[in-house]
Amino acid sequence: MNPLAKNLLCPPHIEYLVVDQDFNIVETSLGLQRFSDIPHKVRKGNKVFVSFPELIGIENILIAILQGQKISFKLKGIGRFTDDRDPLYIDLYIIKNPYKEASKNMLIIFLEDVTERMVLEQKLVQKVNESSLLLEAWDYSSNYLDKIITSMGDALLVTTSASIIKIINQATKDLLGYSEEELIGKPISNIISEENLLREASKQYLLSHKVLNNVEVLCQTKTGEKRAIAFSCSAIQTDIEDLQDFIYVGRAIAPR
Repeated sequence: MNPLAKNLLCPPHIEYLVVDQDFNIVETSLGLQRFSDIPHKVRKGNKVFVSFPELIGIENILIAILQGQKISFKLKGIGRFTDDRDPLYIDLYIIKNPYKEASKNMLIIFLEDVTERMVLEQKLVQKVNESSLLLEAWDYSSNYLDKIITSMGDALLVTTSASIIKIINQATKDLLGYSEEELIGKPISNIISEENLLREASKQYLLSHKVLNNVEVLCQTKTGEKRAIAFSCSAIQTDIEDLQDFIYVGRAIAPR
C-alpha cells in the first residue's frame, strides 16, 4: 500500500495525487489516470502540469499553500472530453500534506468525479435559457399585438362566453366615451341594448364556424346617447378545452 494511502480513505468517486515542492508527482491513487488530460503521463517524477494543464499559471498559489500562507485552492467543473457521448467533469481540491511524518513539504490534490452534477446543471441552464427565449418571444408578440389592437380604427371588444368584457381598444373608448375601468369585467349588456342579438349571433358562429358580419345593434355611450354600430363576430379558443372567447369588431353606422 502507498504511504499516503495508509492514512487516506477516499470515496470511490474521489482520487488523489501527491506533488512535491518542485511540482513533481510523488504518489497517486490507483484510479487517478482517468482524471488526467494525458493519462499515460501520470508517472512518478513527471511534472504535474503535463497531466493536469489546469494548474499551469497558478504556481504562486501552490507555493503559497506549501508555505502555509494559503489553506487550500479549488477548481470546479474541469471537463475531459475524450468521448463526446461520455464526458467527464471533475472538481480539483488542493491542500498541503497535513501528516507530520512527511519529510518534505508536499501538496495533496484531490479529484472528485462531478459529472452527474454538471450534466444536471447544464440541463437546468438549458431549460432556463429556453424558457427565457420563449418569454422574450411571447413578450415581443404580446407587445406587437397590443400595438395592433391600439392602432385599430374599428372598435374592438373581447368577451368571455358569459358575455363579460375582457379587452377593449382605444377606438372603443373613443366611440363610446368609457374608460377601461368602466368596461373591463362588466357585462356587455351594459353598453349594448340588443345584447341578446349578439349572443344569438355568437351561437350561430359556433354552429357555422364562419365569421358573422354586420350585426347591427344600438350601443349606449357614457353620455346616454344611442349609437348604431355594425359588429362582426368571431370566436377564439381559450386555454380551457371547449371554452371560447368572442371577438366583436364594430364600426359606427351613419344615421339614416
